[in-house]
Amino acid sequence: MSVFKRRSDHEPPLELDELLELDELLELEEPLELEELLEPEEPLEPEPPPMPPPELEFPPVPLSERAKAG
Repeated sequence: MSVFKRRSDHEPPLELDELLELDELLELEEPLELEELLEPEEPLEPEPPPMPPPELEFPPVPLSERAKAG
């Protein structure tokens, strides 16, 4: 007796269905010219400034202090 359920043949697996949709979408898109790839069609939102590094709980000990402690 098999433990696995047998899938009915008329139901393709979801992954296969998604792959077919992706293939159709790729076929519909026309290849872009190189210039179009380099220039975005709509202006991009300005990137937010990078986050400052998180504050350390303990300030870093200068090397001279480490030498005294060691």
